[in-house]
Amino acid sequence: MDELQTPSPTKQGSHWIIAATCGALVLLVTVGGVIAMRDRLLAEARDEAASQTAAREKLAARIDSLQSSLDALAAAPKPDAETLATLDSKITEMAAKIDAISVRVDELAKAPEPVAPVAVVPPPVPAAVVAPAASPTADVAGAPNITTLKLAVLSGKPFAAELAAWAKQHPEAAKQTFTLATIAESGLMSEADLNRKLRAALDDVTASKRVDDASMAGKLNAHLSGLITIKKSGDVDAYDALRNNVLRDDIASLTLAVEALDDEARKPLEPWLSEAHARRDALDALAKLDAGSGH
Repeated sequence: MDELQTPSPTKQGSHWIIAATCGALVLLVTVGGVIAMRDRLLAEARDEAASQTAAREKLAARIDSLQSSLDALAAAPKPDAETLATLDSKITEMAAKIDAISVRVDELAKAPEPVAPVAVVPPPVPAAVVAPAASPTADVAGAPNITTLKLAVLSGKPFAAELAAWAKQHPEAAKQTFTLATIAESGLMSEADLNRKLRAALDDVTASKRVDDASMAGKLNAHLSGLITIKKSGDVDAYDALRNNVLRDDIASLTLAVEALDDEARKPLEPWLSEAHARRDALDALAKLDAGSGH
């Protein structure tokens, strides 16, 4: 019995061998895992180092490029104040011209279709038609009659000679002949010319308003005026009605519209108003002469 219960030395040695072998295997597996983890970490570190190196090289290249640009700007010649002022003046002038063209295009786009003619102005009468021989009412002595004078005035050409001959034969009409004498050297301006001058005056007013704003924002607004139109709240243009009606109203209506403007708004149009009044007074004087002559 005692021999069966006591383990032999051979069996005890085999147990230790098995345990040692298992421990060695576990140790080998652990060491292999550690080595594999180290290799993976080293590979990731190499990749990260390569990425960082490429980023640094790219940043260095950009810094070199910026430095080259700064050096080029520093070495570039700088324009003087006079050159800048000249360029600024030319840009402002060009912007004003573009604004005037834009306003004209807007006016044409808003004009009704068909546009009513301004007025029918008698064409200039050739000299052969105005000759005394063409007037059946000329007197025997060759003195000019009212028909000859009317044709000369309405032709639009200077009529100083015809008026002087009439005044010599009709001293009683001195007041009317004096009124006509104010335009005798230049001739009677036609309605078409007056209409064209009014449109040009309105364009000049618009251009001068835009040139007055010399700020950077004003210049940008002037350059973009052909694309967008910005108006301040409560900003009313006193010339809007004139711009809308200048292509369809007659000169008498346009004259009344200009006279109805307030003093400040009417001031830029005073030269045109004087010419319109001169034409009106001359036609009135010619009508009185015609009525006084019995025709």
